[in-house]
Amino acid sequence: MCVPEIPESVNSMYATFRAAFRGENTDEDIIKVKILSNNVSNMEDCFTLTQKRVEISINNNTTTYNTVNSQIDNWNSLNVYNNVYLEGEKIIDIACWGDSLTGGTGGNGTSYVSILKENFVGRLVNPIQMGIGGEKANAIAMRQGGLKTYVESFTIPNDTIPVEIVLKDEYGNLVDTLAIEETTSLNPCYIEGIKGSIYNSNGTIYFKRSTSGQEKTIENNSQIITNSMVKYSKNAEVNIIWSGQNDSGSDFDIQQIINIQKKMIEYSGNDNYIIIGLLYAGDEVNNAMEAEYGEHFLDVRQALSADGSNTVSTDYKSDAVHLNADGYTIVAEQAYNKLISLGYIEE
Repeated sequence: MCVPEIPESVNSMYATFRAAFRGENTDEDIIKVKILSNNVSNMEDCFTLTQKRVEISINNNTTTYNTVNSQIDNWNSLNVYNNVYLEGEKIIDIACWGDSLTGGTGGNGTSYVSILKENFVGRLVNPIQMGIGGEKANAIAMRQGGLKTYVESFTIPNDTIPVEIVLKDEYGNLVDTLAIEETTSLNPCYIEGIKGSIYNSNGTIYFKRSTSGQEKTIENNSQIITNSMVKYSKNAEVNIIWSGQNDSGSDFDIQQIINIQKKMIEYSGNDNYIIIGLLYAGDEVNNAMEAEYGEHFLDVRQALSADGSNTVSTDYKSDAVHLNADGYTIVAEQAYNKLISLGYIEE
């Protein structure tokens, strides 16, 4: 990876060098920038909004260092440059896995993940949005890697024309993911080493290779390797899992949901996790989850009720299923308190 360098002659970076920090033309999730100048005194409007992490390498005990260090807290409080860090700072990544309740549907542009980041945790705590609307527990675990997912035999053409595929999890269940190409926790993914994207179009799942190449027939039960498995799943210090709401129905099996969640925890490689209970599955289901996870379980229903019961108040709902911004704020607060009580972050 080429690391952009700001030359020694520079003493003002006002509204400049934006392309170096934006990183639009790279697949890297962390954009590293090295500032060689010791005398930068102005960095106002230097960065542009980006979802990628920017790490700045500078010399300590210099004007440049003091300029950057003095502005970081202001950047964060303005919620403008949340992803800007000094090289070597310890960042606690919190991967937040789930469906549309994690994604923030109904929240008018907010989610519990974004609210947790902007209103509750400090600059060095980084909640990561891993929610995709409509997904069942097995599809969420597929993206994360805890549940191995396989594709039935098909042929990848030599061009980038999408081709229909059939996905199954290790239990033999069809994976009806609603993921789209822009979903970075799934894509780019890999099938027998060929890079591409999996997406849903009108209920049919497709694979589209990223670049043209040699045609290849994929063997039956070849495993899907997702972007999360490569970059995120084993790197987060904490995992928050909110899955299972889309599995509710006549064939709902809470033990299968728990088994899938436990596979996600095992795959992550650490025991720092929170399981959020289901909003509408009832006490029996949530009691089973609490019995399994103990202090790691978080039941947010009472906080979302109007009378202290376990029924979500319409005051916090945007529709029959999803929460509004006030509801997601309560979930964020509950998650924040749980993170503190488990010792994962400091107050």
